Amino acid sequence: KLSDMLDRRQVMVGVTLATAIVCYLIMDKDVHDGLGLLALGALFGGLSFTIYPLAVAYTNDYIGPEDRVPASGGLMISYGIGASLGPTLGSVMMDFLDARGLFIFIGGVALVLMVFILWRITQRRAPALADQGDFQPMQRTSPVVYELYPEPEPDANLEDETRC
Repeated sequence: KLSDMLDRRQVMVGVTLATAIVCYLIMDKDVHDGLGLLALGALFGGLSFTIYPLAVAYTNDYIGPEDRVPASGGLMISYGIGASLGPTLGSVMMDFLDARGLFIFIGGVALVLMVFILWRITQRRAPALADQGDFQPMQRTSPVVYELYPEPEPDANLEDETRC
């Protein structure tokens, strides 16, 4: 919602920086008392899981309706590559640096992404806020599910029994 009111790239810079900071804080041995780790874990998820939707919204600001499907396909392929390489590289970092290596890796990737976004800010103007699309809530599942689970036919006998 915040990215609808501000330049999306600035919001992405803030989110990636905050993600890197939370990764650093998670590595502190003093937060492993339970509640501190739980709070930082929730904050980490709340920040890091917004990066992809922000990137999608940013991409959609610059493309026309005819390019939405190819652009979505490209974003999904990029996401899939990251989803494949990330756990592999994260586990390699964990082999070298114990469990902290995972958050060093994620924080490092967030910082690299932040630097890339800052560079992109210098290369292209942001669209006017009026030209940005507003937040659109999306279904969490495909509409095909509704076809797979049709409503049962009303049973006349059941209707009579329920009226009694």
